[in-house]
Parts: sequence; C-alpha cells; structure tokens
Amino acid sequence: MLFDPERHEPLSGARWSEAAARQTIASIVAEACRSFDADTLWPTHPRDIEGDEPALPLAGLYNGAAGAIWALQRLAAQGAAEGIGLDLSGAVATLNEHSQRFIEAAGMERASYFLGGAGVLLLQWKNRASPDTADALFALVQGNLHNPAREALWGSPGTLIAALHMLEATQQPRWLDEQVVAGFEARAFDALDVAASREAGLINWEPVFDRHAAGSPSKPLVQDCHGAAGIVCRFAGARSTALQALLLQAGELVWAAGPLRKPPGLCHGTDGNGYAFLKLHAMTGETRWLERARAFAMHAIQQSDALAAQHQGRRRFTLWTGDLGLAVYLWSCVSADAALPTLDVF
Repeated sequence: MLFDPERHEPLSGARWSEAAARQTIASIVAEACRSFDADTLWPTHPRDIEGDEPALPLAGLYNGAAGAIWALQRLAAQGAAEGIGLDLSGAVATLNEHSQRFIEAAGMERASYFLGGAGVLLLQWKNRASPDTADALFALVQGNLHNPAREALWGSPGTLIAALHMLEATQQPRWLDEQVVAGFEARAFDALDVAASREAGLINWEPVFDRHAAGSPSKPLVQDCHGAAGIVCRFAGARSTALQALLLQAGELVWAAGPLRKPPGLCHGTDGNGYAFLKLHAMTGETRWLERARAFAMHAIQQSDALAAQHQGRRRFTLWTGDLGLAVYLWSCVSADAALPTLDVF
C-alpha cells in the first residue's frame, strides 16, 4: 500500500464550525499567555523531551519559543486572536542567548533554521531590524551553504529560506547571492515522476528512494515531513501542468489515508496534512479541497483536546509540533489562507 493504515484513523465526521475553530484558537492563545514566564519562556511539553536533552528552555522555531512567539504575533496580526496582553519584546531580545545555551549543551549545529540560530535571528530581525542581527544571520546562512544535509531542518535549504525572507523584506542583493532557480520546475517534475509510488490513481513518495542503498525498506509515510502532504505543500505554486497533475494525485492519497493518529502537529500531524488541501484549493479553486481541509481541522481539534486531557489540561505551546501550530492552521481554514507558517510567510 501507499500508506500504513495503522498510522491513520477515520475522520470524526464532525461538521465544520467556524465558531468552534475560533473558540479553540482563543483557548490555545489564552493558555499560552497564562503559561509564559519571562525567564523560562514556555514549559517544555513531555512529548517534546527526547532522551537526555538538557533541561533548558527551547528557543527555536520548530518546538521552542521563537515558533510560539511567531504564532502569537501571526494570529494577532491577522485578527484571529484578541487579548494577547503579553509584552514579548524582552523574550525576543533574549532568544539568541537561550538558543546558544541549548545548542552548546546539546551539541547541535548552530545554523539550523528550525532548531538552531537562523530562525531565532530572523524572528529577532523581524521584531527589531538591527543591522547587527542581519549580519549575524547572513554569516550563518553563508556558512551553511555547503552543509551536506539536503533538507530544511539542518541543511542549506532551510537557511536559504531565511535568506529568501530577508530578500523579500530588504531587497538587498546579498541575500540573492549563489541561488540558482532556472529550470527548477522541470527538474522537480522529472525527479518526482521517477521516484513516485503509484496505485489506483494515487501517488506517494517514500522517505528513501533507493531501498537497497538504504539497507532496509522505508515506511510509506504520509506527513508534511515525509510523503505526499509535504510534496504538495512545497510544489503547489508551480506553473507546470504536469507537476500539478502529480500533486492532485498526491492530494487524493492524503485524503484516502485519513487523519494521522498522532497528536496535531504541522510537521507530522493532521493539521500539517490539512495544509496540503489548502494548497490544492489555492491551486485549483475547487471547493472540495477547502472542505477537506476543514474536515481535518475539526478532527485535529478533537485530537488536541484528547491530548490535553491526558496531561491534566496541559497544552503544547509549539508551532511545528503542537497547539499553537494548530491554532494557526485553524485560522488558515477560516480565512482559506494556504501560506505555510515560517516557510511561505514569516
């Protein structure tokens, strides 16, 4: 099969309710505000603690304070959340110090867009456009150009996203240096076409294309981080009709698989997969994709409430792995906004 049924579950069947979406957003935001501490930022949720990681505040975009602050600011700017009384300027100013302490203690790579300093510096620059912050971010981007990791989490594709956001904001030529995009769509189609797994009009991509080289079979995942949902979200803006045809089949696979059993999360959860439907709605104008996105939204609300109940009402105050990402997604469903957080828009 193109997906593992054990990793998915049937839709709850709850009808779309804008009022319920707004109420969930308000609840998540209110709890995030109540849980904030100026010195320790937000408490780390048990699901975000891995192995022997140091007990330090997380600061990155992925599962730390930078992502939480970005989400709160984004929701406030869109009129999706009222009553955010937090003064986050002090927290933003200290984020890089928090990030550096965690990176040094965990032995992580400093440049990482989502987990390291690049995303933190970008948020700091957005809140206060300091030339020193821009220079520090440029140094990280430039130093990460030859990172062998070819993905957004650690490698140069991630730090180049930061460069693109800075180019859009400043129009300074240095942020365009060494980027080549000619023929990208044609090459993307060729690669995706040959690597695709197909079945009955559906399509997916495995995490590792060459199973033999990997040494063991890869799992047929359907998530934003691995599989059809993420492919749709990254390529839905393409003008190639051949590439768009692949994405429509991938979207049908995401729908056929159904919601993920995992708790909500943009990286590997029901709301992250739902963004694929929002992308296809923007690409085609067909209302069925928006309806599917909203069906996933109602399911994700129930998943979020169930997870909170397991942890004595405690929410997960992260952008890419938790409830603040869900809040952003819910508003995207209300407003039919397909922009993927911190990737398409910053």
